[in-house]
Amino acid sequence: AAVCRINEPRLANQIIAEKRADLIVMGRALLADPYFPQKAAEGNFEDIRMCIACVHCFDCVMRGMREAKVYPVTCTVNAEVGREGEKRMSPAPTSKKVLIVGGGPAGMEAARVAALRGHKVTLWEEKDKLGGNLSLATIPPHKEELNNIINYLSSQMQKLGVRVELNKKATPEAILAERADEVIIATGASTLIPDIPGVEMKQVTTAIDVLKEGGEIGEEVVVIGGGLVGCETAEFLAEKGKKVAIVEMMQTIASDMGFGTRWVTLKRLRDIGIKMLTSTKVKSITEAGVVVEKDGETSTLRADSVVLAVGLKSEKGLSESLRDKLPRLHIIGDCSQVGQLREAIHDGWGIGCEV
Repeated sequence: AAVCRINEPRLANQIIAEKRADLIVMGRALLADPYFPQKAAEGNFEDIRMCIACVHCFDCVMRGMREAKVYPVTCTVNAEVGREGEKRMSPAPTSKKVLIVGGGPAGMEAARVAALRGHKVTLWEEKDKLGGNLSLATIPPHKEELNNIINYLSSQMQKLGVRVELNKKATPEAILAERADEVIIATGASTLIPDIPGVEMKQVTTAIDVLKEGGEIGEEVVVIGGGLVGCETAEFLAEKGKKVAIVEMMQTIASDMGFGTRWVTLKRLRDIGIKMLTSTKVKSITEAGVVVEKDGETSTLRADSVVLAVGLKSEKGLSESLRDKLPRLHIIGDCSQVGQLREAIHDGWGIGCEV
């Protein structure tokens, strides 16, 4: 029997055909989509919601072991795991006109579920492709499997008849003119710019812009912020040959990562030579680099480029302008509260079940 990261039907079939194994074993793949074998047998490969290897399910088990409690196993990409007896997608009593603004994971999942329930769904996306900030998350090393969920949700938009309008700028006037029965705002989040002296200098950029544009970055780089985004951006730059240091004001690096992925991420950062400074506060940014304070002592880290990765802020402008103007307005995903992919998809699934 062959097991571990076999989550694509063609690969599983190839292993059997080449007699490399008699049996394929799947665990996480069947949490992500319990109908995987049926869809594969019918040739509906695009309908398979493939595991993205985030090991959130494993983290649930590990958390329970560490805290001596029982935590139900949940799945990042399949919001129904652990809720099978509590909440189900049921056909809508009446078909409604649903408008969704934002084509990231929260918006697309809401559109998928609402369309499955029988609603007429339109999705507006300001950019020229679906995925939102999740598309940028696929760029750092070892994150390519995130494309699985983007591809799945994008294909479901087409298959379920969701009217997707790309390059569509949503304004309050345009939304009100649509006269939808239900409006769902899923416009995501943007980079939080910290109040640090020198943050406006030309050598300062953001993690999102580094991944999005791949512009000119100096040879010595300081990444301010040692969470998930900061660590992945630092590794992305180090693999391009940059000398990278991460500055984190908390006591630990990657504190927002799960048990199952944090240790291997930290190992990769150490192996590639990234310097990690914890319990270190950034005082200012100068032409020479980044002035930091640790244990009461001040020093300067040389930097040709400085990358901001201290977090995101919800894009609330559109939703705030619509308050009290629509009878049925819903705000989901990062534009409601900044979280990770799991929160976005579960938010989308939940509101898709309710509208």
